[in-house]
Amino acid sequence: MSLEKIEPENLQYEWVASGEHLVTFCKKLSTKKILALDTEFVRVKTFYPQLGIIQVFDGDNLAIIDPLAIDDLSPFIDILKKDEIVKLFFAPDEDITLLYHHFKLKMNNILDVQLLAKKLDYKKVSFDAVLLERLGISIDKSDELRRQNWQKRPLAKKALDYAAFDVFYLLPLFKALKSDFSQSKMVIKQAILEQNQLNEKIYQRFNDNYVAFKSSKYRNKKQCKLLNWRYGVAKKEDKAQNFIVNKQTIVKLSTAIIHRKTDLYRYLEHWQVKNYGDDIFEIVANSKN
Repeated sequence: MSLEKIEPENLQYEWVASGEHLVTFCKKLSTKKILALDTEFVRVKTFYPQLGIIQVFDGDNLAIIDPLAIDDLSPFIDILKKDEIVKLFFAPDEDITLLYHHFKLKMNNILDVQLLAKKLDYKKVSFDAVLLERLGISIDKSDELRRQNWQKRPLAKKALDYAAFDVFYLLPLFKALKSDFSQSKMVIKQAILEQNQLNEKIYQRFNDNYVAFKSSKYRNKKQCKLLNWRYGVAKKEDKAQNFIVNKQTIVKLSTAIIHRKTDLYRYLEHWQVKNYGDDIFEIVANSKN
C-alpha cells in the first residue's frame, strides 16, 4: 500500500494561539473517535520536557496548538480525558511524561503505533522508517528540525510543516498497520492494555519515593546510591541530571577514597561541593560497596 505524498504548500493546518480559537477547534474534535497526537518540546537543561507545541489531527481537521500563548488549555485537556476517544501516538513516553507534568493529565485509551510496527517485526521502527516502508512516503527527520527550540516564536514554516506532517501521516499509517493483522481488534485491544501498564510506570516516576536505579543491577552500590541521589536532586530542581554531576564523575566518585569533604574538590567543581558536597560526602564516605 502506498499513499500519495502531500507537498508542504498543500498541507492545510490551523495555528491555534488563542483561547477562543481553541474552544472552536475543540468542538470539532469532541465527536471524533480517534485522534492522532504529538508534542514538540525542549529538554536541554531541565529534568522535565518543556512544552513547545501540541499537534492534533482527527482525519479532517489538523491543528498546531500554541500552549505558550493560551492561558487556559482545559477545553483541549478535557478532550484528551475522554475515554471513548482513541489517542494515537508514536513512541509516546515523552509525550505522556510532558502532559502529566504540565497538566496532571492521565489519559486512557492510548495506542502506540510504534508498538504495532514492532508486533509486525519491522526491523527499523522509527516513524520515518515505518512510514517509508509501509506507505512509501519519505519525510525529513533531520536533527536540525527535531532538535530546534520549539519554544521559540515565531516558529519557521519549515518547522511547523514538519510538526504537522507527524500527525497528518500518523493516522493513515495506523490504518495501514492495523490492516496487516488478521485479528486486528484483538491486537489493538492488547496494545492499548500494554500502553496503559506502561503509563502507570511513567506516573510512578513522579512519586517522591520513586527509585530510578535498582541496587540489584549494580555491583558498585555507591554508584547506584549516587545515581539515585542525582536523579532525586535533578527532579526536585528541574535540572538535567548531567547539570548536577555528570555520569563519568559519578563513576569516579563511586570508587574514590574520600576521607573528608575537601577531598571532593579533586572530582567536583567548587559550586558542586558548595551545593551538594554534604550529600555526596555522606554517600561516598559512609556507604559500603
